Amino acid sequence: MARAKELKCKICRRFGEKLFLKGEKCYSDKCILQKRGEKPQSQQARMSVYAIQLKEKQKAKFMYGLLEKNFERYYEEAQKKANPGDALLTFLEMRLDNVVYRLGFASSRAQARQLVSHGHIRVNNKKVNIPSYQVKVGDEITIGTERLIPQIKERILEKEGTGTSWLILDKENLKGKVISMPNEEDLRAIPVSVKDIIEFYSR
Repeated sequence: MARAKELKCKICRRFGEKLFLKGEKCYSDKCILQKRGEKPQSQQARMSVYAIQLKEKQKAKFMYGLLEKNFERYYEEAQKKANPGDALLTFLEMRLDNVVYRLGFASSRAQARQLVSHGHIRVNNKKVNIPSYQVKVGDEITIGTERLIPQIKERILEKEGTGTSWLILDKENLKGKVISMPNEEDLRAIPVSVKDIIEFYSR
């Protein structure tokens, strides 16, 4: 377990920015980037176009906690849409585990995935234990396990909204709702270059 946690910190250091893989630690002064500064000097050399594209793809994959095969599947689905870049980010954002994270029910996407997999999350009052489940406009997300409520409530009471325009959070009742699809501003706020990702797979 300790080894896995160290690897997550090394991933952030490799990219030279916070990917928020370890939840609350990423917001504290224990964050490895705050302790050690920028990424290693050896990685600051001039990168080729291919290397930049690969880096952005890997960064997105790590952020959302996906295996290569699953990430490619989202890309292939996005290619069927009018705007593949926006479609790819929308697919990733509307995964149930990401929504649970955005609502503040979990401190990281990995923790959110665990909550979903263990059956602690309900969508429209029905248990859903598939992290990749795609939420829809109008869906209501709640906690289905009473014993987790005090811990989660303490976390979200400190939260100032969801940071998105497409989700709303009812802190007192621990409910979240999908009120729209992510808009352009929401997608541009995600710290990845989707253009580079699309070009990487289009090579």
